Amino acid sequence: MTTFRERWGIDGFDVVLHGAITLLVMIGVEEITHDDGLMFLTGAASLVLLGIRRKLALRSAPRTGLSTGEVAALRLEDVEQRLNDLEVAQARVLELEERLDFTERMLARTTGERALVEGKGPR
Repeated sequence: MTTFRERWGIDGFDVVLHGAITLLVMIGVEEITHDDGLMFLTGAASLVLLGIRRKLALRSAPRTGLSTGEVAALRLEDVEQRLNDLEVAQARVLELEERLDFTERMLARTTGERALVEGKGPR
């Protein structure tokens, strides 16, 4: 879809064709009635008709892209998902830190202390 059609609802060709037909009808009205007022009224009616065509075309055209509110909602949803992922990752890091601390304490103990902790008792 062209930018012109997105903004105006109808193609440039349609606008040129509408203008050409309007010009021919205005000339015909002037030749038949010899009344400039009626000729200008014909031109005004043609502009009104063009406006109605444009409005109907814009209303029935499929919308491409998202509105500002939809974009904001999607961004908020993305931020909330990232926050949830971050909280899960933080919980995992805390658990790994606790395991590492325990492992360091176990490695720092002597063999006899390890045997007592493991429940084997001294021999």
